Amino acid sequence: MFVECGSLGEAIGAGEKSAVLVFSGQDPDWADGLARALVGRPALRQWCEEVLAAIAARLEAHPRMLPALAADGIDPADWLDHPTTTWTAGERAGSTLCLMGSTLAHLVAARALAEQGVHAGVPGVVAVCGHSSGMLSAWTVARHGAEVPAGAAANAMVTFALLAQEASRHFASVDTVALERLFDGEPRADGTPQTTPMMSVAGPTEARLAELIARYGTDRMGISLQNCWDRWVLSGPGDELAAWVGAVAEAEGPEVVNADFLPSSSGYHHRLLEAETQLMVDSVVAEGLCFDGPLLTPLVDARDGTRHTEGDLTRRLVESMAGNAVRWADTISELVAAGDVVVDVGPSTLTAALTRRVLRGSGATVVAAGSREGARSLTLAAEWPEPLVD
Repeated sequence: MFVECGSLGEAIGAGEKSAVLVFSGQDPDWADGLARALVGRPALRQWCEEVLAAIAARLEAHPRMLPALAADGIDPADWLDHPTTTWTAGERAGSTLCLMGSTLAHLVAARALAEQGVHAGVPGVVAVCGHSSGMLSAWTVARHGAEVPAGAAANAMVTFALLAQEASRHFASVDTVALERLFDGEPRADGTPQTTPMMSVAGPTEARLAELIARYGTDRMGISLQNCWDRWVLSGPGDELAAWVGAVAEAEGPEVVNADFLPSSSGYHHRLLEAETQLMVDSVVAEGLCFDGPLLTPLVDARDGTRHTEGDLTRRLVESMAGNAVRWADTISELVAAGDVVVDVGPSTLTAALTRRVLRGSGATVVAAGSREGARSLTLAAEWPEPLVD
């Protein structure tokens, strides 16, 4: 792709602007995002085929992994031809398919962004960070830079298949039929509304939310993601989350919290996932997967803001994506300074929206590379995006 002299992307590549690359968590619309990212890019499609062929070969060599990797009976080699027509919305949002598909979409978007000269290893990219499951895509890009090998991408996707397999054993998990009901707005057989183990909550501060959970909730629910100063995700048994919302509305008023169930089949970032998290680590290690080696750009862990430049991060990555809470607002606000650029690699634009809210008035700039406007702002000198000011 031609990059005009003086474009934001060129400035990042040359080190004239400092940028942080960020990756979203699991995205139920990953298939549509992947399809958009591949339009007009035959070389990237060929790379995807190599990734999926590597996964299919792993299936053949390790039949015990078939239930985890052959999602809903579709051979991985056929994913590119059947992502939006073969699977229902609930199946695409199910943990195995959603985590694997989101990772493939992330890495395709990262390779597309690298065509514009923006990738780990260039002078202007000072850190890479992932929101929730995006941590593994962030590590993979920080390790390999502009051209992630197909085998490395396959390893990341297989890791998520193993994680989802163990997470499905958690007491709060639901199946794809439940996700279908959630998407369709249909009640369960007993007439009660469908619930899931993850719920977004908007409105209260963290202190106020913790107080409401302690007063009206149960010890099996808790804050799993801090997306902004007033935007949260709770994890726990769906019916207990629903009962909590009802109790808060009755006692404190319906305007106190605005809550919606998320299309997630497992309650990730749950403090009671400790046993499953250890099984996840064991499964990943037993499969011969290891996330080790020097990184081209520092990786920042969104659970605690720590920076990592080398070493075996296998356990830390699994823990950060499964059992530990995400502190996105804390991490990003400390990581990004006035004048910096945050590039949401895409194809989803959700993390860019969250990050803009966190960084309001900071003087930083947030670019959603997965949108047409964001892509233009990186490649056209006349369309540098405006920094976030009050």
